[in-house]
Amino acid sequence: MVVIGPTLKTQLFNGASPLNKEIKIKDKRFTVVGVTEQKAVSFGQDMDKSAYFPYTVAKTRFQIDRPTYIIVKTVDTKVLKRFTGIETTLLRQITKDDFSVKSQEEGIKFFQNILGVLASALGGICRRVVVGGWGWIMNIMFVSVTERTREIGLRKAGRSHSHDVLTQFLLEAVILSLVGGILGFCLGWG
Repeated sequence: MVVIGPTLKTQLFNGASPLNKEIKIKDKRFTVVGVTEQKAVSFGQDMDKSAYFPYTVAKTRFQIDRPTYIIVKTVDTKVLKRFTGIETTLLRQITKDDFSVKSQEEGIKFFQNILGVLASALGGICRRVVVGGWGWIMNIMFVSVTERTREIGLRKAGRSHSHDVLTQFLLEAVILSLVGGILGFCLGWG
């Protein structure tokens, strides 16, 4: 006997009822006794294309010593935390080093930790890029001022105030920063 997913039902029986009909899995015949509810994709695997049969059948017909994973579904998570029967049953067949019992909350925490590490790494990279960008602008403006000392002298001789010269250089720095930032954003976006 076997329970199949809805995708297999559609592919094998074209929408007709598969109950009490036979299917062939690796040259072995099984009678369909049920169809699961639609589950979609889980960890990159389409659960609706799966076929489920008892562990004893897998052991005798396919020589499978151990299941890859066991899924337990419950409505109340408090019940799952108190449920130790899974571990006890597994320990009869295999050692504690061969398996682990994980809840969905632990999986979510694991992925949140990974995302936190990635976010902090990317934040560090962005900070270095911003600081490097400002350092680059500062050096370019310093070179610009030293290269243009004659122009500054001529402007001061023509009765320009120091404030006017400072404003000119600051405006040039802001315009260059904005243009560079926009170009960098566009290139990064692309």
